[in-house]
Amino acid sequence: MKKKYFVLHLDDNPIIMQMIQPLFENNPDISYASTFNIKQTDECLKKRRPEIFIVDLMLYNDHDPTPGIQYIKNAYKQYPGIRMIVYTGYKETGLKKELDPYIVHYEQKASDPYVFVNKIQSILEENE
Repeated sequence: MKKKYFVLHLDDNPIIMQMIQPLFENNPDISYASTFNIKQTDECLKKRRPEIFIVDLMLYNDHDPTPGIQYIKNAYKQYPGIRMIVYTGYKETGLKKELDPYIVHYEQKASDPYVFVNKIQSILEENE
């Protein structure tokens, strides 16, 4: 990695953030920030566009991923070409297919967080 990358992570579960954030702390090439709601996220996106934007699907209701899906579609329209990664508890089903035009990767939260962070690094390095 040659430049400092910015990774923004939207998830309403602070436990997920506490698990992921330390995995970025030892990497001087990546600046990681987390937000817990759409309002915080939108404020952050206006200030600085991330190279990778990680988004949870269940932002409002544990039984309905629609708000997250709609937010991803809206963010893609507002920030054309933004590279988003879904990090969710939902398995890769029809949701992934629906989101494919908007995202670069779909990851289930049950996976190894170290593998997930390595995947993010690989995605960042693809465009160097």
